[in-house]
Amino acid sequence: MNDCHHRNQTLARFLHEILPNSQILFQDDFFKPEVDIPIDPTTNLANWDCPDALDLKGFANVLREIKETGIIPETFVKKEDKNIMGKPVQLQRPSLIDELKRKVEDFLVLKHPQQQKQKQHKEKFEDRSSENNQVAINGNGHIDLEHCSHGTAQFTNWVFVIVDGFMLYWDQEVRMKLDVKFFVRASYETLKQRRESRSGYVTHEGYWIDPPDYFDDVVWPNYLKFHQHLTSARQERGIDISDLVVFKNEYKSPIDQNIERAINAILEYIDSKLTSQE
Repeated sequence: MNDCHHRNQTLARFLHEILPNSQILFQDDFFKPEVDIPIDPTTNLANWDCPDALDLKGFANVLREIKETGIIPETFVKKEDKNIMGKPVQLQRPSLIDELKRKVEDFLVLKHPQQQKQKQHKEKFEDRSSENNQVAINGNGHIDLEHCSHGTAQFTNWVFVIVDGFMLYWDQEVRMKLDVKFFVRASYETLKQRRESRSGYVTHEGYWIDPPDYFDDVVWPNYLKFHQHLTSARQERGIDISDLVVFKNEYKSPIDQNIERAINAILEYIDSKLTSQE
């Protein structure tokens, strides 16, 4: 999920809430040490908004391991979760998240006969149980009795890793390791408002706070330069963007439609992969 409104991970966090057995991997956790961040030649400021500010090779290696194992490596250290987020986004339809959770669960059950049997077993158990327990499905396809965080059956045969970043489609090796690709676009005014509303960012050494006029002098020019290939109708730099799902998201505009479109795109991808294997 390439987030053009720069490190606003609202959509990623909603998807994490909806998708069972999901995790978020933030590209921001792959910034190089501050001493290795390129210097912008015009302003002489550290340029955190260009590809060379990121350890893209290390990022690709972690993505490869996730594709092979289904989990984020235990040795990986997260920093992005330490950043201070803004006010929670209010949905236009408060029931949307629960509705989409049920939609995803029903879809996964339909696509996996064994899980359908387990769901039926779960429903029978709930009918005769007076305790506040749920049935969770473990990785071996057996039924365990335990408390579930979402209050629904957990489908551990399916692993969802949501990758959030601002430079996901610049490097071909990185792009090829992503299954469903989202690009969230917004206007200059929206991007500036969101960037300048952040108090700062956790780094290897401490904390980075944007200097005055940093958005206009560094962030916006780099965004235009390094995302031009995503707004072009033709393939550039050998990067195929034909499968990119583009969202538009403006300041204070409802995010409901983007969330629903994203879930539909994920389910369509799963369906197409399973159909091709039949």
